[in-house]
Amino acid sequence: LIKDAARLCRASGVSAAIEADALPLSPSARLVIAKEPALLGAVAGGGDDYELFITVPEHHAAAFAVAAANSGTVVTTIGRIGESEGVRLLDGAGRDIPVRHQGWDHFKKSE
Repeated sequence: LIKDAARLCRASGVSAAIEADALPLSPSARLVIAKEPALLGAVAGGGDDYELFITVPEHHAAAFAVAAANSGTVVTTIGRIGESEGVRLLDGAGRDIPVRHQGWDHFKKSE
């Protein structure tokens, strides 16, 4: 999630604030994070994503939600796009959660 969000933001010249509490995590991931909250950054930056990361202009959000619902597609709002740069993963109080691993890069040679 973090790597793809960073790529999208860099290409568009924007930033993203991702709300950790809103992430659609599996029950197993939620259980692990409940026992060890520090692993949330590893989960968000782990590179084994199973959702699509898309952005929709705020003035189209309602129509997008209706179209998604009509097609049977579950959509989860996980944050906001901003005017600055970079990607931040935020806890429920708006504090940054460290993300040390930024995801797997299939195109980078192993070191």
